[in-house]
Amino acid sequence: MIFSPKCLAIVLICCVGLGSCWHPRCQQLSLHSIRSRYRELTVSRSAKVISMSLVRSYTRQPCTRYFTYGFYGPYAWVNRGCRGLFRICSIPGATRLITCSSRNNRVATCNVRERILSATVKYHLSRNPCVLNYSYRVVGTKLQVYNNCRATFTVGC
Repeated sequence: MIFSPKCLAIVLICCVGLGSCWHPRCQQLSLHSIRSRYRELTVSRSAKVISMSLVRSYTRQPCTRYFTYGFYGPYAWVNRGCRGLFRICSIPGATRLITCSSRNNRVATCNVRERILSATVKYHLSRNPCVLNYSYRVVGTKLQVYNNCRATFTVGC
């Protein structure tokens, strides 16, 4: 490594605003797909799951990431007979249900008043699909819906 007396770099890491620095919390949880059925679990006290790995399998069926187990938003899931002990890391926070509706192709904004870390569709209320970055998006503390998307969302803050 070569050091130059003419070059000085100062790296400053700072957090701006409320909730902009997160320290992940990891825990081990057992999840079981019974009779090869899909099973979903809301990870308690979590705004958003950021990683999930298999620690121990309880079945001969293979547990394959993204195929028989995975995560999205504040949820962890298993499917197709996967059963095991998983290490799940998440950003601490809480979830709540928010209903937001776009009508007549107009943008609707729902203010949550806290920084949104995840938003997933819980219940569709319209015929039009509600798809992230196609008919809904997160902008800081707001959930925006458009293209006639109407849904109840699970929002992690």
